[in-house]
Amino acid sequence: GAEHPDTLTLTNNLANVYWSEGKYAEAADLYSRTLEVQRRLLGPEHPDTLLSMANLADTTGRQGEWVRAESLFKATLEIQRRVLGAEHPRTLDCTADFAAMYQRQGKPALAGPLAAQVMAGRGHALGAQHPETMIAAADLAQAWLALGQFRESERLAREALEFHKRK
Repeated sequence: GAEHPDTLTLTNNLANVYWSEGKYAEAADLYSRTLEVQRRLLGPEHPDTLLSMANLADTTGRQGEWVRAESLFKATLEIQRRVLGAEHPRTLDCTADFAAMYQRQGKPALAGPLAAQVMAGRGHALGAQHPETMIAAADLAQAWLALGQFRESERLAREALEFHKRK
């Protein structure tokens, strides 16, 4: 049926395909419909509901709906941090997406602290030399570059580059 957990998962998967194709309006519609049912059936703090919220926040931002996306990101992260924890992979992924949205908007002063949280969280959870930590380092380097913090930016960019050269 339309509200069966498998149907919701498959709907979310189709939304992911649309997102990957750059069809953000179609993706947002499916994420919204899935989220509505998940909130009702699973509750607002269920991990699947939180994933749909994060996906909708990111997609809304990619559509240029900055104010709505910011509100969705903040609400999602508040629940994720409380329910899943600050260093949970999904919380860090959502935080990274929020930072990326601010970076796309040309707001590195808002992106930087979020990118730093992601790098610290991934470093603590996965280790300083983990590929995801190095991606977070590269993201933080870009935020610092945009803020004119060249020394810090260069250090992180070099660290990420050297790591990837060794792979």
